[in-house]
Order: sequence, then structure tokens, then C-alpha cells
Amino acid sequence: MPAEPTSQPRGATLGIGRVDIAALGPGVIAFAALVLLAVKDGGYSATAWYLAALYLLALLVVVTVGSRGRILRLSRPATAAVAFMAAFTAWSFASIWWAGVKGDAWDGANRTLLYLIVFTLFAALPWRTVSGVAILMVFVLATTALGLVVFVRAGVVGNPQPYFIGTRFSSPTGYQNANAALFMTPVWPALFLAARREVAPLVRGVMLASAAFLVELAILGQSRGWLYATPVVILLYLAVVPRRVRSLFALGVVGAATALAWQKVSDVFDAVGPAHLRSAMRDTWPTLGISCAVLCAIGLVWGLTDRRIRLSANVEAWTGRVVGTACVVAAALLLTFSFTTWHASHRIHRAWHQFTSEHPKTGVSSHFSSGLGGGRYDFWRVALAEFKARPIGGVGADNFALGYLEKRKTTEEPLYPHSVELRILAGTGAVGGALFLGFLLSALAGAASVWRSRAHDALGKGVVAAAVVTFGYWWIHGSVDWFWEFPGLGGAAFAWLGLAAGLARAPAGDARERTARPWVRRVAVVAGAAVTVFAIASFVPPWLSAREVATATDTWRADPGAAFDRLSRARTLNFLSDRPNLVAGAIASRVRDWPRMRRNFEEALDRNPRNWYPYLELGVLDSIQGRDREALKLLAHARKLDPLEETTTEAMARIRKGHPVTFEQLDRVFVERVKRRLQ
Repeated sequence: MPAEPTSQPRGATLGIGRVDIAALGPGVIAFAALVLLAVKDGGYSATAWYLAALYLLALLVVVTVGSRGRILRLSRPATAAVAFMAAFTAWSFASIWWAGVKGDAWDGANRTLLYLIVFTLFAALPWRTVSGVAILMVFVLATTALGLVVFVRAGVVGNPQPYFIGTRFSSPTGYQNANAALFMTPVWPALFLAARREVAPLVRGVMLASAAFLVELAILGQSRGWLYATPVVILLYLAVVPRRVRSLFALGVVGAATALAWQKVSDVFDAVGPAHLRSAMRDTWPTLGISCAVLCAIGLVWGLTDRRIRLSANVEAWTGRVVGTACVVAAALLLTFSFTTWHASHRIHRAWHQFTSEHPKTGVSSHFSSGLGGGRYDFWRVALAEFKARPIGGVGADNFALGYLEKRKTTEEPLYPHSVELRILAGTGAVGGALFLGFLLSALAGAASVWRSRAHDALGKGVVAAAVVTFGYWWIHGSVDWFWEFPGLGGAAFAWLGLAAGLARAPAGDARERTARPWVRRVAVVAGAAVTVFAIASFVPPWLSAREVATATDTWRADPGAAFDRLSRARTLNFLSDRPNLVAGAIASRVRDWPRMRRNFEEALDRNPRNWYPYLELGVLDSIQGRDREALKLLAHARKLDPLEETTTEAMARIRKGHPVTFEQLDRVFVERVKRRLQ
């Protein structure tokens, strides 16, 4: 197989060739923003991800202008992927028109626009094999360093509880399942690099140790979605990454190290109280440190041996086929044994019963042992109902929450349906689903063209495979969780898919580019300028509004007047969102400014008439002011919008008994409910 062309700009060397700084430089800069988003609660906050979106947009403009037409040499599949993703983004913006909560739909469309920017940026960069290897290394090392910092901090601080939710490790994303995904995502490129002969031996050792450490951090999150997604991704990894024997050996070594460290890691699950939690975290240090050191040594020895002992291509191919066949046979035997020995039908029936119930098992120390119970079945039931009710355009991007409150059968109050697929179908309907499917198929077709190409060597094809598997992990785990709303996770996933599609770019001087350049260049400049202006106009107002709301929320006790002024500006900046009015109404209730409170909650209902909360607050206000009949009407409407909301029912009961409701009593009910759910 011919080697990949090496006509690349000069740059740093990794022992396998020169790194193309034209791709690696912008790639590292972009990933720096995504890592910062991971530190900032996974980028969930609007004040964080909107700023990152503007930063990445500016980087895309700089890369496009500086590339001198290089972006026009995208492969046909990559070009189609950008077009489909742009159409899906446009459809998401169109859904604002029919969405019930237009402010949420605007945020959802803007988040989709961010992913379009990231994908286009990484697809447009002039990736070559060596720069692809380098960016994989950067991603693994940056995430490992981040994990090491938060892991050590959790063991040295006086109270490690802020790093956990219960005993589930949740830092830095603030959400346990997202935390598991954050640390698991780089494991696949780390395994790939550790198994490659072309990579320097010391780097291979570091990659192997990083993979084990990141898996152990993911375990601390106790994510059941991680537990079920990982075996599927392992099969995907072995199916698409070249050199199956090498890949299997790296997987086996990391799996063995994880199994040996499991007991110490699982001791954290049983820790009760800050002192025990801190002690349990510290007790894991020697075990994890030793396992990482041993794996680093194994990787180093493996790499040195690899450079002295080389098998022929035929022997490697034959061995790979034998091992692959053995794995398939072993998996078939294991499944057969499971079904015939472990009463599979009974277990499946019991698992389904758990899945369709609201609550996981109680009385178990580990979340892994809590069964399949939870609210996801009900989330998905409502999301599918919303899709069936509005199959063409959906209910609007990120407009799942209010519909769920009306139809729910659980006490959960999710904002999103905990599934990437259902988020797309419920929010943007069949049209959105078809457009996004077109994007996925086009991007994967671009990656497949690299696998079929004779212009890329085995290492280049492996880089594409590792990038696809990394995106695949985010997608598969995100099929049972709400990861789309964490740009620190989603941005990296779309970046890897863009890199995989971008490696299939048309070569410089391609005839298609020369004939198309005169008119395509002019069209591209005009379209690019229009999209850039639109993106800035769409990102900046809600970002500034979110900043004003956040500042007002933090400072209202010291200066309520200034807080109200900030919220007024926020309301003007984001003319679709009801959040500035909701916050202003809540603050006004605390300072007993009843006219301002009433005005803000009524304005919030003008923007979002399906929100139960303003009706509750206005009903309590009417009760305080002696208008019980009006109060009961408002509270009845709040209960209609959210039939299972306990505070509404309790407020109505008190009013009917002749006891006026106060906001202090309302706060106590909310606090008690939160305490019950955290137990």
C-alpha cells in the first residue's frame, strides 16, 4: 500500500513525520476552548458556551480567510455533510416560529449553529496523518491533565462534597453522567495511539496509562449509561480500527488494570460524609498511581519491542482474521450460555419492569447496582408522543420540558428528553431528523472514502477510525442521556467527526477546484459573510442577556435596584426569553415589591403562556392580598399545566381552608422537596 504524500509545511516532529502546523495550530486553539468549556460545567451555562461559540466563529473566519480557497477543496461527502448540517441548523431556527417557548428554541438553534461551526472548522483544516495523530494526543493529554487536577483536589480539600453528587464524581461538569462521558471520550484515541507501531514508545506508554486512568475516573461517575454504552463502543472500535490484534491487546491491558483497581475505586461508592469521602479518594491514589505506572512501562516495552520485531503483512492480516473470528465465536457462545443458564427471559422481563418504573433500587451503595429504574422510559414516551402530535416540524428546538410537565407520570422535571435522537425528532420533527441523518451519512461517507483510498496509509485510516469511534461513543451514550446540551462534550464530538471527513479532502490543484474556483469563490465569500453576520447577530444578544441575568442573580441582595435595571436590559436583549422576567418577578417577591412582581410575571406569561410557575406566584400574591377566588383560578391553571406539582396542590388546599399562603411557606415546600430527592 503506498504511503501518504509527505508534501507538508514544516513543523514539529513526532518521530513519524512533520506536523502540519496549518492544521494543528487552529485545532489546538479550538480544543483549548472546548477544554475550558468542560471546566465550566461542561459548557452548560449560556454565559460560557455563547462566548465559546463567538470565539470558534472568529477562528473559523480566520482559517477560511487565511486558507486562500483551501476550504473549497473539501471532498464531496464532506461538502454534503456541511450542507446538510447547515440545513438542519436553518430548520432549527425556523422552529422558533412554531415553538411554544421561543427563547428556549432560540438557544437550541444557536447550540446547533455552534456544532455546525465546529464541524466545518475541523473539516476545513488541512489535516494530514501526522497532524491528526498530534491532535489526538493533545486531546488525550489535555483531558488527562484536567482529570488529574480535579481528582487530586477532591482528595485534598477539607470538604470534597462539591466534587460529588452523593458519592458520584461530578466535577468538573457538575453532572455525573456527563462527567463519565467527558473522561471516557478520549479513551478510544488513547487506546489507538498506544497500539500503533509508528508512535514513539514513550508516547505509547503514556497513552496506555492515560486510557486506564480515564476509565477509572469514568467509573467514579457511576453512570449506568456508561456501563451499557461501553461494550457497544468496544465492538465498534474493534470493527473499524485497523490492526485488530494490537487493538485487542491494548484493550485487554487497560481492562485488566481497571479490574484490579475496581475494589479501591468502588470503596468511594460506600463513603458517607465528607471525611470518609476524602479518605476513600486518597486511598485510591496508590492503586491508580501504580496501575498507571505499570501500564506506562508496558507501553514503553511494547513500543521498543515493536521496533525490533516485525511480522509480515500477511501474518498480521491472518492473525487479525483469526482473532476476529475467535472474538465473534466467543461472544456467540457467551450469549448462548447466558440465555440457557441464567434464565434470560425472566431477567429480561424483570429488567423491562425496572426500566418502566420511576425509581431505581434502594438500599444499594453503588448506582451501578440500582437496576434500570428511572424516568427515562417516561421521558421517551412523552418525546415520542410530541413527535407523533407534530411529526413534520416537531414542537420546536429544546421545547420538550413544558410538554413533559403536562403529560408526565413521574416526579422528574427534565428539560430535555435524555436522548439525542428523540431530542431531534421531538424538537424538529421528521424534516429535522431527515436532515440530520443526511449529515451523519455524508460525514461517515467521507470517513469511509479515506478507508478505501490508496492515498492514505494504515495509520491515516486508523486516525479516521479513532475519530469516528470517539464521535460514536458520544452518540451511543448520548442516546440514553442529555449530552447535546453540554457543548464541552458535543463540541469535541463534532470536531472529531469533522476531522474524519476532512482527511478526505480533494488534493491541491484538483481539476474540480480549478474549474469551479471563479464562481464558487465569489458565492462562497458572499454566503460566508452572510452566515457570519447572522451568527454574530444570533449569538451576541442572548449571550449578553444571560450575563446580565447571572449578574443580577448574584448581586440583587446588595443592590436590588441595579439588579432590576440589569434584568430590564436582559429582557430587551433577549426579546424571546421569559427568564429575565421570571428572575425579576422572583426578586420582587423577596423585596415585597408587589406591583413590580405582578408586572414581571404577567410579562413572562406574555412570552411563555405555558409556564406554570408564574401562575403559581401570581396566585400566591392574590392570596396574600386577600383575593382568594382569583388566587384559586390562577392556581388551578398552574395545576392544569403541571398536574403533579406538589406546591400548587398544597397552596390550593391551604387557601380552601382559609389559611393564606406566604412565599416563605412556598420556599420551605421547595426546599423539602429538593432534600427528599437528594436522599
